[in-house]
Amino acid sequence: MNLKYLGRLIDEYKRGFNISKFNYFDANDYKKFIIWLEDLKLSSFRYRSFLESNNIINASSSLVEFGKGKYDTITDVRDRAILITEYASSFSDIGKRLIIDGCASDIKDKVSIKLNNNMGTLTLHRPDIFLIQNPTENELELAYNLIRNNYFVCVGAHKNRYEKNYNEELQKLNELKIACKNYLEMCEKTDLETRNTVVYTKRHN
Repeated sequence: MNLKYLGRLIDEYKRGFNISKFNYFDANDYKKFIIWLEDLKLSSFRYRSFLESNNIINASSSLVEFGKGKYDTITDVRDRAILITEYASSFSDIGKRLIIDGCASDIKDKVSIKLNNNMGTLTLHRPDIFLIQNPTENELELAYNLIRNNYFVCVGAHKNRYEKNYNEELQKLNELKIACKNYLEMCEKTDLETRNTVVYTKRHN
């Protein structure tokens, strides 16, 4: 697995359980982590179903997802989606997706992507919607800039019920909604397994 991606997953795992120490080479810690990884994939699947059931995305949507890897992407091999991520090497099965090793560098009337390893930049065509979930602070800033420049954006949080940092993620989404002056819709769903919340750009008819 991409070591940078593994580090991000471990950090997310520690936040989810509110623990400060984790030993990847301890059998008990490793077993709990692997179970959480499998739950993370299920949580991502349920979150996608939540978006589809609320008509935020559908099977034919053109999607651009930022910052995710194999275990936390909400795309699948059937999607004609673009993933912009530093964790491109974590994917073994790409399918119809285009996975780009890079990050957003300039957002105005066009979105420029800086490719890693000094490979230059490229410009994205405007998709139906940009997706960011369980965002870092940098990804929240990215979401704000996309919204400010009139792109359709969906920012969400999905957590398994046993994870302890859901309220922190919810607070981030509330702050983003306030910063965008209520230009965003919000919806939530809690069930026996997961908690999901999303803020997304209002569609204008």
